[in-house]
Amino acid sequence: MNRTEKQHSKQLKPSFLNTFNLSNSKEEANIALDAYGEFLMKNRNIHSISVSEEDQNYILKASVYSLYKEKKSDRNCQFGNLTFHGNVVSYQLPYNSSLQEMQIQSINDICVLKEKSEKRITVKLREAKFKKDAYKYNETPSNNIVTRSTQAYRVLEDHEGYRPYERPFLGGSNISYADSKDSYGTLGAIVRLEEYDDLFLMTAAHVICPNYLLDGTLNNPSRVTVVQPSNRTSRDVVARSIDRTIANIFWWRKVGNYDLAFARIKDESNAGSGVKQHGEITGLVEPKYGMRVKMFGATTRRNDIRATITVEKSTIRDHDDPSKIITNTFKTTDIGQDGDSGAILLSDDLSSRNKAVGLAIKDAEANSTTFMRLDILKKELKGNENMPNIKFHSFY
Repeated sequence: MNRTEKQHSKQLKPSFLNTFNLSNSKEEANIALDAYGEFLMKNRNIHSISVSEEDQNYILKASVYSLYKEKKSDRNCQFGNLTFHGNVVSYQLPYNSSLQEMQIQSINDICVLKEKSEKRITVKLREAKFKKDAYKYNETPSNNIVTRSTQAYRVLEDHEGYRPYERPFLGGSNISYADSKDSYGTLGAIVRLEEYDDLFLMTAAHVICPNYLLDGTLNNPSRVTVVQPSNRTSRDVVARSIDRTIANIFWWRKVGNYDLAFARIKDESNAGSGVKQHGEITGLVEPKYGMRVKMFGATTRRNDIRATITVEKSTIRDHDDPSKIITNTFKTTDIGQDGDSGAILLSDDLSSRNKAVGLAIKDAEANSTTFMRLDILKKELKGNENMPNIKFHSFY
């Protein structure tokens, strides 16, 4: 224990540590994350915050880039019962029923709430571990990449494992925006929207939206085209591709609850249903702790990888813009890698098999993959002056 840790430890009295009720239900911890999440994430050293069960009690668990910084920071001294123990920094925040209607904005809000609260929720900070082997799943021979059991896929792929040209394209196909240099992602699913006769592809916004659209430089999203195969392929594949343009962006959001985009499909005869090697998507289901899940990503390209949901509710920092956070997320055991963003996560439980649970988004933490919850599709998705309000109808 270093000098700073000893000083903080001496300031704490055991009787004071046990003054408050520290027993919280999962629902209470979820409410606390909604209320405190954005305020806590103003600390740029925090990568993600999740609701976690520990000793039959629910707490908020934060992954930080540097635990050393947290131990040295005066910021955490503003919170109650600050303690250091090995590789963990912890403190407590006030909790009462009024949090359900609150959004904590400042330390003053916490001070006011503290005077009216007999309960506390624990926040534990640990140093994040990040993925080192980006291609650990990429071991499948190329002749096993595409299933031909239900549809006759036309596939062009060179011998170096570059992304193939696929018609029909469907969930699991590789895509990118037209002028992307080398980034790519995964088509999540082909969908229908209420009040539209067209088909749309659904994926993560960061997969098909260039920075000049995300930052507002371009106001008209339809001017951005989506291509398949993505630009991260060989010249030979591009030369042999008949027409790579498959869609134009129709609606997107990449802030708060969303990393989501829809693009209007150019030629519906080239669109396929379901997800490669997993088949038809049978509906929507909420993520539940312990649920078995599966995914087919454009990079992993395997159907034998399974995972389990380990965190039902979390908030993470946007890798592309650290000033922004995405709040509508959950985590599984590690199932993906770079290029799988946008892929649909499907339930593999018998009672909800092939129902869509989430959409893969960027995250680099080791031993886990982060997804955006898809139960938001049950609500109307708000537009702006350049995009209409839309409502999901069904999977194609």
